[in-house]
Amino acid sequence: MAHKIVRAGYYWPSLFKDAYAFIHGCDKCQRATGKLYNAPFPLKLVLLECSFAKWVLDFIGLISPLSSGHHAYILNITNCFIKWAKASQLIKSNSINIILILTNNIFTYFGVPIELISDIRT
Repeated sequence: MAHKIVRAGYYWPSLFKDAYAFIHGCDKCQRATGKLYNAPFPLKLVLLECSFAKWVLDFIGLISPLSSGHHAYILNITNCFIKWAKASQLIKSNSINIILILTNNIFTYFGVPIELISDIRT
């Protein structure tokens, strides 16, 4: 309670002592102390075996000016569970280059994902 008062911008020298005395003198506060540690909802189990099952592909291009290696496109690949991102540069925007990047960077290390989400722009 005293920390909430300090965060609100108020302070006086005996703030913590006054808050302690108020809480110990309040009947409602004393009756509600046992209910503070109960979880509001039951906890749900997160299965870690599916952590790399969903990936998002974001294709960015045509970039102007071109990079020093004449790359004009960027493929950003993000994992939805741990928010791990991998960006790769492309010279041409064709499906063969995208499949090669997915194979070399995602499928080789994490396996074939269950779901690939794309921004569906051409």
